[in-house]
Amino acid sequence: MIKIILLFLALFLYGNDIEILGEESSSQNGLVTIYNGMIIKDDLLISANKIIYNQEKKVIQAVGNVYLNYKKNDFLLSDNITIDLSSKNISLKPFFIFNFDSNSWIGAKETIKTQTEYILKNSIASTCNPTNPDWKIVASSGIYNKNTKWFNLYNPTLYFKDIPILYLPYVGFSLDKTRRSGLLKPLLGFSVDEGFLFTLPYYQTLGAIADLEIDPTIRTKRGKGVYSTFRFVHSPTSYGEFKMGIFEDTKKFQDKFDLLNKVHQGWSFLYKNSELLGSDKFYLDIKNGNDVDYFYLDAHNTNFDNIYLIN
Repeated sequence: MIKIILLFLALFLYGNDIEILGEESSSQNGLVTIYNGMIIKDDLLISANKIIYNQEKKVIQAVGNVYLNYKKNDFLLSDNITIDLSSKNISLKPFFIFNFDSNSWIGAKETIKTQTEYILKNSIASTCNPTNPDWKIVASSGIYNKNTKWFNLYNPTLYFKDIPILYLPYVGFSLDKTRRSGLLKPLLGFSVDEGFLFTLPYYQTLGAIADLEIDPTIRTKRGKGVYSTFRFVHSPTSYGEFKMGIFEDTKKFQDKFDLLNKVHQGWSFLYKNSELLGSDKFYLDIKNGNDVDYFYLDAHNTNFDNIYLIN
């Protein structure tokens, strides 16, 4: 007959209460085993098929279908989690964490969690569907700070589907929406005529009222270029941006499509204010380019039928 067990292990947990619930329990040689159990401590919840608590070493091990939820934002799955209550470190094999705020996830074959960081081996990260992501970053190791949501990857390779696109010795980026400098989500796409589209934006904060985004971009069958956007506000009702860029086609592409210009360049200025003079609204939008392709080749432009954008 299944018994419902409720254990309060405050004596073993450096002064902080922890609750362990389960369907069945056994105790032998200082080991308390809970089946189909759950651990609740502060903002942390862990459930597993089996939970083993070593009273002498103050170590908890959760095995089988392990689910962890932290502050209702991080959703984590694993097969084996070991929690050292003395050092407050956690070891996970394997590791999968999903953050609801940023709609992003990280996976790894093995992970050690300290009080503030996840230290990962053979890691993978993306914001696409985890089952078959359109893009992903695979790295030999990584460090994820759960407080700052900042992810450092070492020896990362960017993949489109299963095709390696770019290798770097190191890259760091944020997995939340906090305003900070760093790399942004890659822009990926495909065109029959222009090949694979790849843009890796870099975002630089410039104080509280301005920022700069630089977008190096490449179309594998057409050419490469760079666009930059300076954005600013000077009041709660205003917004402005200045954009400029250049894109150069290959000679082969220019000849094939009989293009007038091999280089496409231009600039634009946008400013709007909903309360410039009292209740009056002001809107200004100026564009200049040596041809229409300058605006088309902006990687943020998704209004063309022959470009398949990948989320």
